[in-house]
Amino acid sequence: MNDYLALTPDLDDMWDLHGSMRQHLEGIEEQICGLKNGTEDLMQENMQLKNELVSFRRKEKLLQSVLTKIEAEAQQMATGDDAMDDDIYMIGGSQKAATEISAHHEAVSFLTKFFQENVRLNEKARRQGELLAQANREASESATQN
Repeated sequence: MNDYLALTPDLDDMWDLHGSMRQHLEGIEEQICGLKNGTEDLMQENMQLKNELVSFRRKEKLLQSVLTKIEAEAQQMATGDDAMDDDIYMIGGSQKAATEISAHHEAVSFLTKFFQENVRLNEKARRQGELLAQANREASESATQN
């Protein structure tokens, strides 16, 4: 009988091992919850970025139509299709040209800002995608280790 007791592990050691394993599992569960929350946050931010991108694409189409109209009017001015007296044409044409140039500068400024913002959003979306992929890998690794 004494030989049997010598071979069995100490009950306290078994409980300590059980407690350590339980703490380890709780830690893994907390990590998984954190990864899930982080993933949800990343998905929400990704959705917001997609909405902003859609908005910028709408603005881009609008701006493209404005630029097309400006080009058409500039072409009409260049061909001199106006049926006005030469002096009146020069005055009116100059004012119209100044208005068109001003509109063109505003359009170029808007496009520059638009493309800078688009680059910023694309970079942010790329980083979010990388973080999401990393979180998914970590969650997958944690799940396979358990």
